[in-house]
Amino acid sequence: MSGEAGGLLLERVLAVGWAEQEEAYDHCVARAGLMREYLRRAALWAEALGGTEEWPFFDIAGRVAPEVCADPVVAGRWDEVLARRAPGPVAVGVYRAVLNWTALTRAALAPYAGLPEPFEPLVMMLERGGGVQIEHGSMDFLTDRVQVGTWREHVASDPVVPLDRARLDALDGLPLLEFRPGRFPSQPIRDVRILHRKQTSGPGLFADVTLDFEPSGEGFVFEVADALQVDYSFPRELPHFYAALGRGIGEELARDRAPVVVAVRVVLKAVRAHEIDSNELSFLTAGRRAALAALERELGVEVEP
Repeated sequence: MSGEAGGLLLERVLAVGWAEQEEAYDHCVARAGLMREYLRRAALWAEALGGTEEWPFFDIAGRVAPEVCADPVVAGRWDEVLARRAPGPVAVGVYRAVLNWTALTRAALAPYAGLPEPFEPLVMMLERGGGVQIEHGSMDFLTDRVQVGTWREHVASDPVVPLDRARLDALDGLPLLEFRPGRFPSQPIRDVRILHRKQTSGPGLFADVTLDFEPSGEGFVFEVADALQVDYSFPRELPHFYAALGRGIGEELARDRAPVVVAVRVVLKAVRAHEIDSNELSFLTAGRRAALAALERELGVEVEP
């Protein structure tokens, strides 16, 4: 990048206050979206460079042009800032990655002209409330958690948020569930068990299922595990129950509840049915409940049916 643009980016990062909790809370929705946009962009670079084991903050510049080094004077200034602030490992990783990125020349970047600039959304996130820590594989934005996952899970062509300050400010005024970008699920959601049972004066409703929700390509796929555990005496009816279960999951995930991209493979692992009370309606309802349960585990909040 140009020396002037690189210098401005460095100055912006150096000016970040890493513990501005009040401002961080005011901008938590936009900050989470900007972090997801950084992860998307970094994932595209990781894909173009043959992958990376260092995630989510890795030295893109070092992979593009290992021979390129940051200006010693600038690097020395950064070392002084790091020594004074004593930031955590996340901050150090960000500092180093951005510092080396600004040292790249236009010639070095030419083969990657189709890729987005990776660090702008990250720097904008920092400017709107400081740093963030990674704990148990996710980053906490107070009212939202961003799953780190692997770089492959974040590869996507469509931007998550616009890099427009006025539109980001508008996002911060939305209720949480009105803006929850990203792919569902961001990581595997295991052992979602639904026991749907309802007694009536006649035949009731009964379905007991256990499922895994796995990240996959865009869309919804329903599968029955090869090692499916079955507790039912009439196997001829089971395919109809499975079809109803998958239909219920798909219908619930297709609802326009939030701008989440559904990219999931649902695997049925165990099923139990009742000789009298089980029917297609039982499994259709169980499928809808399973989708809601998985969404609630992903989003961390209650989802209305």
